[in-house]
Amino acid sequence: MEYPHYSVDGVPLNDPAGRWFVDGGSMELPELAGARAVTVTVPGRHGTIPVAPLELEPTTLGCRLVVTDRTPGGDPGGSRQLQTNYETVKSLVGQRRRLVVLGYHLDPATVRTSEAIVISGATPELVSVDTMRLAVLWQIPGVFWRDQHPTTWETVLPLIDSTPVATLDGSTAPITDALIRITGPADRPWVLDWATGGELSFDGLVDSGEWLLLDCGRMRATLTTMDTWDLDAGTDVTGMVATRGPGSGTRWLHLTPVMVGGDPDTRRVTVTAGATSQSGAVLEIRARRAYL
Repeated sequence: MEYPHYSVDGVPLNDPAGRWFVDGGSMELPELAGARAVTVTVPGRHGTIPVAPLELEPTTLGCRLVVTDRTPGGDPGGSRQLQTNYETVKSLVGQRRRLVVLGYHLDPATVRTSEAIVISGATPELVSVDTMRLAVLWQIPGVFWRDQHPTTWETVLPLIDSTPVATLDGSTAPITDALIRITGPADRPWVLDWATGGELSFDGLVDSGEWLLLDCGRMRATLTTMDTWDLDAGTDVTGMVATRGPGSGTRWLHLTPVMVGGDPDTRRVTVTAGATSQSGAVLEIRARRAYL
């Protein structure tokens, strides 16, 4: 398999048997998202009032797929096989009941994913009796590309100075769906994203032998006596969580990477954290890196 390449729900868009493949040079690279336009003007003042941070618009990704009459074994199959392969491609890329998972495979060990949906209809071009070409355009509603699998970072409270979350190094976009777990004892624990000043706090006690689970994406909190990451395995304590900072009304904590020391290759998410009483308390952050 050549790299880089794309996949849909784990199925390569360059089929190993040659039943379908991306027309050479037509596959776009992930585009840079543009900010949602907001203009604030004031009479008597030149220009506009700068507004930041701004939300980003969804991005798109397009290509032309070539569909052939090859069988799963790589042999010519005629017009009937061409139609079968075309139907398979439509079923693969044209999901409507859910978003598909686009995979961007940079090398065998590096995969970035994003949920997407086809937003444009297209009429296939019949190139020959055994080949057709189909244009495909996906929209990526969530804007960002993500690591395929989450990683977990762990430290002991308190974090008085801003501390890098090492597993999130290299991110270029905010991470808004992290799972945070605090192992007690910790009284009224809190976590703060250093870049944005966004803070997440719990107005209660996490006793010894208890775990507080915080789902920043779904805005849910659970207190449990089991060593688990399952939010359904304990008592719901969402009402005891308070947040502040940019975007905290829709996601609890935006873990935002910043450039370090003027080096654009070095980007880190840093946090501070603590509690009123925290002897032996542990903070864990489980998340996937995000990319513009």
